Amino acid sequence: MEDWAEIRRLRRSEHMPIQAIARHLGIARNTVKRALASENPPKYERAEGELLPLGPQTAVPGASIVVQQQVEAPLYGVAFYGARHLSVEASFAPDGITSGTKPTVRAGATGRHITARWEQGMLPNLALVRRLGSLCSQLSEHFGFEVDVEWAWTGATVVVLQVRPVTRPLAGWAA
Repeated sequence: MEDWAEIRRLRRSEHMPIQAIARHLGIARNTVKRALASENPPKYERAEGELLPLGPQTAVPGASIVVQQQVEAPLYGVAFYGARHLSVEASFAPDGITSGTKPTVRAGATGRHITARWEQGMLPNLALVRRLGSLCSQLSEHFGFEVDVEWAWTGATVVVLQVRPVTRPLAGWAA
């Protein structure tokens, strides 16, 4: 649907030729022509019983692949990353953040600027926030979407527990 809107914008506002749009978006010219001829965005409906092919090269728009691992660690949290902004919340309990418990640590980063809030005299490790920012940036680039990452800090390394697409806008999420 986003491509459909972008195709129409490039053609109508930028007056870009069909071939240039196809090259710019990495899609076929016929796809561009169909999008321009259609009054509504494409609608995909999976046939009943249709299985999704899974493999390292599988790309299913709007779907996510979840790999979860249980780990013992002194600090657990979630990190949201998109548009070069990182928002981090952490707790001492394994399911503290995901169960709705008030976070012990909140931190955010935009570019190189880091802000943090903490409770109970715990100062968040700024190196951890930087490491999470780098990791989330790499995951976002790899998957091609803004990421919501559940993680654990062992004291020596960050263990990624889950990665999924962000389901609401990141704007306003600040430390």
